[in-house]
Amino acid sequence: MSAVVLVHGADNFIGSQLVETLRQREGTQVHAVGAADEAALRRALPGARAVAHCIIGSAAQVERSGATLYRLLSGAADAPRVVHLSSMTVYGSATGSVDETCAMRGDLGPYSASQVLAEGLAAKYGRAVILRSGVEYGPGCTTWSGRVARWLRAHRLGDLGEAGDGQCNLIYIDDLLSVILSALREPGIEGSVFNVAAEDKPTWNEYFIEYAVALGAVPVRRIGVRRLSVEARILAPVLKMAEILSGGARGGSPLVPPPIPASLLRSCRHEISLNVTRVKNRLAAHWTPLAEGLRRTAKFYG
Repeated sequence: MSAVVLVHGADNFIGSQLVETLRQREGTQVHAVGAADEAALRRALPGARAVAHCIIGSAAQVERSGATLYRLLSGAADAPRVVHLSSMTVYGSATGSVDETCAMRGDLGPYSASQVLAEGLAAKYGRAVILRSGVEYGPGCTTWSGRVARWLRAHRLGDLGEAGDGQCNLIYIDDLLSVILSALREPGIEGSVFNVAAEDKPTWNEYFIEYAVALGAVPVRRIGVRRLSVEARILAPVLKMAEILSGGARGGSPLVPPPIPASLLRSCRHEISLNVTRVKNRLAAHWTPLAEGLRRTAKFYG
C-alpha cells in the first residue's frame, strides 16, 4: 500500500496498533493523529489518500471526532476513502442474527446513539466504508482483555449462570486490523457496511471460563445474581470515582480495582449474533481460533 494513510485515533489501542502494522508490516507512510487533535488533522488531511477513522472512548468523543473529520472533508477537492470503525452497538437492543441491512436502533444509551450519529455523517460523506466491530480482544485491548483479566484473577467474574448466556461477538485484534487493511485497499466498496466479528461465537460464560483457564485464574467461581447486583449498583459507582481520582480512568490504576459496569452485565445477557457473511466474502476476513487468541492474550496479561 504505497499511498499515504492517515490514522485518526492513533492514540488508542486500535489506532496505535494499526499505525505500527501499516509502518512495520506494510511499509506504508502514515500520518498518526490523535482523536482530539483537530489542528494536526487539518494539516494531515490534504496529503492523505485514505483515512482510517478509529475512534473509541466516550459518546462525546465519538460524536466530536466524527463531526470534526467529516466537516474538514466536506470541502476536499480530492476526497479520500475513509474506513470508519463503528460498533455493533448501533443495532441497540436488536436480538437474534443481524446483518448489515438490519435497522440501527442506537437505544442502549449515549454511546450506542453516538455511533449511529457518527455513521450518519460517514454515510453522508459517501466515500466511507463502515466497519461495525464486535468485542475487540487480544494483547493491548484494555477494555475487553486487560480489565477482564483483572476481574477474573480477583474472582469477581467467572461463570455467571443464566446472566452470562448471551452471545459474545468477539473479534481478535489482529483479525480486526486485517479487515481494516483490506477495507483501505479493496476497490469499489465505498458506501459499504460490514459487520466484523468471528464466525464462531461463544457465550460470555464460555469466554470468561476459557480466558480464566488460560490465565491460570482457577478454579473459576460461580457468580450469583446477588453478587452481580452488588457489583453493578454499589461497587461500580464507588470504584469508578476512585479510579478517576487516582488518574487511572484511561488505562486503569494498579491501586484501584476496575469497576464492573452495568453495561457489561447487560451485554452478557444480550442474545445478538453478528452475521459476518459479507465481510468474509468481500474482504476475505479470517478468524483466529478462540483458544489461540486467548493463549496469546493471557501471555500478554500474564
